[in-house]
Amino acid sequence: MIFPVKPASFLPVYVAALNFLFKKKVMKLKLLAATVIVMALGLHTTEAQIREGVQRHRMREGVRSGELTRSETRNLAVRERNTRRDVRMAKRDGVITRRERKEIRRDKRMTSRAIYRKKHNRRHRI
Repeated sequence: MIFPVKPASFLPVYVAALNFLFKKKVMKLKLLAATVIVMALGLHTTEAQIREGVQRHRMREGVRSGELTRSETRNLAVRERNTRRDVRMAKRDGVITRRERKEIRRDKRMTSRAIYRKKHNRRHRI
């Protein structure tokens, strides 16, 4: 048996559903606009910046957990500093050549590898 529904009884629910959908679309548009603005202004983080942050976090985690000794941490910090110096030197003339980019990438890869090896070499800070 079908019960008759008064037209006005479902109207508030319908209006609430429309408002919810409208708010979702507005939020998506705001997010899209913010993303476009950030990209246009060049405020996005590069892959290199993300990688450096991740490596810094891995080193901090190793110090906190005791997996890295003081000398290992110092050694890794020197490697990071040298890599940053190499990047500065490469940018100095205004253009990073393919060879410089390759060397920088290799330095970062080797630093990442060194972090892993030093964290897993069974030496712990007491």
